[in-house]
Amino acid sequence: MAIERTLIVGNISPGTSPHDLRTLFSKVATVTTVEVRSLIPTTASALVSMYERGAAAALEQLDGRVWRGHALTVRKYQPSYQFDEHDDPDPW
Repeated sequence: MAIERTLIVGNISPGTSPHDLRTLFSKVATVTTVEVRSLIPTTASALVSMYERGAAAALEQLDGRVWRGHALTVRKYQPSYQFDEHDDPDPW
């Protein structure tokens, strides 16, 4: 069973669409989802999900690559822990 991994891609040029990123990352791996988030008018970030083997290749091949005038930063995405109603927010 294939494990899905998510990468966070930073420093993308403004106006980049999910389709644009899917096209770029699909040259390296099979992309399952793309979500673009605009941060400020001059840059944006995105979450790109793919299968584990492809994520490692994408990280290696695309981190630091200049694309549309911006040097991409590609990192493993590690979401912050979210408490649910069963968690004790103060375990001490």
